[in-house]
Amino acid sequence: MPQAMYAVGDFQGTVDFNPGAAVFNMTDAGGGYILKLTSAGNFTWGKANKQCNRN
Repeated sequence: MPQAMYAVGDFQGTVDFNPGAAVFNMTDAGGGYILKLTSAGNFTWGKANKQCNRN
């Protein structure tokens, strides 16, 4: 069983990246994001990346 799951992509506006009851909002800064969840799907951390090219 994996110990962690990662998701990457891009988004627009402000998004709550924590799938649980707590809130972890990130605001689009012209780039993408990376998100880490535990194997149970619990939020660990998220980071917006300003260097992502959307082309």
